Amino acid sequence: MEKKIKFLLATLMLGVTISLSAQTTQSGQPTGTKSTQSTQQSTQKKSMTPQEIAQKETDKMTKSLTLTAEQQTKIQAINLKYAQQRNEHMQKMKESKAAMTEDQKKQMKANMETSANAQDAEFKTVLTSEQYQKYLTNKESKVKKIEQKVEKGVDKEVDKIKK
Repeated sequence: MEKKIKFLLATLMLGVTISLSAQTTQSGQPTGTKSTQSTQQSTQKKSMTPQEIAQKETDKMTKSLTLTAEQQTKIQAINLKYAQQRNEHMQKMKESKAAMTEDQKKQMKANMETSANAQDAEFKTVLTSEQYQKYLTNKESKVKKIEQKVEKGVDKEVDKIKK
């Protein structure tokens, strides 16, 4: 059961990480870089649109899986579809975060996991078996990294509480 919870948390964090890692300042520079513009402008962040996220994911997959032009087109459409769904989920979470019951939170996580599984199933129809296995390996690696970050964060919070 604990592994299932960790997996769900990691899946949720993967979607959030993609959105957050793609943020830029208003000047168009990646978050964390110094800007010559005013401090106010450099602190304002703009999240990537679902289209930009889908393009970034497709570019990464093209590079790591050596996609053909036909596969790129199909993968782009799949990535866009699910980036839009993730965006909708995130908006719902932001709007009702304080008002969500535990059951609603569990349902939201379940919906996101179902969506991720559906996306994987669509990828499987486009990718060769070798590409799909490499995709799953890459995804598993990302999930493990996120789990480690979550555990480190939890450990830090526990340490703070103990002090």
